[in-house]
Amino acid sequence: MAKSKNSSQHNQAKKAHKNGYPSLKGTDPKFRRNHRHALHGTMRALKEVKEGKRVRINASTTSRKSKIGV
Repeated sequence: MAKSKNSSQHNQAKKAHKNGYPSLKGTDPKFRRNHRHALHGTMRALKEVKEGKRVRINASTTSRKSKIGV
C-alpha cells in the first residue's frame, strides 16, 4: 500500500486571504496599541525619505559595517 500525502500548501495562502487579511480582533490590546504606533512611525519615516528630509539607512550595509568593525 502506498503512503498517503502528509500535507500540501497549494492554494492555502489564497484561501486564507480570500476576505482580506485577518483582523486583529481578539489579539492582545497592548500589542494592538504598539502596532498602531509602529505603523504610524513607519509611514512617517517613508514620507520623510520621499520628501528628502531623511536619509534611508540600508540594513544590509549597517550589519556588514558592524561585523567589519568600521
